[in-house]
Amino acid sequence: MKYGKYILCSLLCLSVSIVAIAGDNGTERKLIEIKKIIDLTPEQEDSIRYLHRQYSIIADSALYDIADPVVAAQVKYEANKVFHNSFMALLTEEQKVKYIQVTSSPEIKAKTEAKIQTLRETEQYTEAELAKQYDAIYKYLMLEKVVYVRDKYRISQQKMNIAQLKKMQPKALQAANADEKLKHNGKPRNKNYQW
Repeated sequence: MKYGKYILCSLLCLSVSIVAIAGDNGTERKLIEIKKIIDLTPEQEDSIRYLHRQYSIIADSALYDIADPVVAAQVKYEANKVFHNSFMALLTEEQKVKYIQVTSSPEIKAKTEAKIQTLRETEQYTEAELAKQYDAIYKYLMLEKVVYVRDKYRISQQKMNIAQLKKMQPKALQAANADEKLKHNGKPRNKNYQW
């Protein structure tokens, strides 16, 4: 019995150490991911490391210590909000834009290709025109994504910036959006969709 308590205590200490190491590994992985995209000063690295550790502690607490899933979700949301806002505040505008552009490029590419496919289905554009429109749509969607991510938790600021950005929306993107809306409502411009 005496040795059983010793073994149990040792296992508990080991599990706490493993969780702490895993948390540090997650923090270091996050830093490696960020540093592959943007250059950080040593001060920025230290601050991000601290912020991510704090985030991990709160997220782990929400996962392991809070039984009510609604409360746990709220705690995790607040932790995400604090980390995101603090992370964005640490970066220069150039760093923010580059980080968001790189991390969002696969999503924006897929969205752009979907918009181009919608335009292609209307049979109103040549392939050369579609190639030209691809660049304009991609650039606009990326600008929109930068605003969404940068102001993710500042909703009123985000809405104001998106409203300003909408004024610059390419006509081809407006046409693709209108055609998608018609298609979803079963009223296409050139095809016979009946839902």
